[in-house]
Amino acid sequence: MEEINLSKGQQYFILAIGSSKMCSPNSISQLGKMDAGHTTRYINKLVDSGFVVKTPNPNDGRPCFLELTIKGKEAYENQEMYLQIG
Repeated sequence: MEEINLSKGQQYFILAIGSSKMCSPNSISQLGKMDAGHTTRYINKLVDSGFVVKTPNPNDGRPCFLELTIKGKEAYENQEMYLQIG
């Protein structure tokens, strides 16, 4: 996925967010057995790059949900195609 400038780590987060309906940074940390700081850094890079948006939880302002943008969805679909071919 070099053509859209995603590292292997960022690809993991795109796949995790794209394959989940209500994804939170905490759920990704638990799924990948990563510390919260690592997860936060990757998510912030994806937000800054326009692949992901954070949406506050309407029931509680602290946790947020992660969602792919149109750019993120295109990256997710391209990655899925790559996994099927490779």
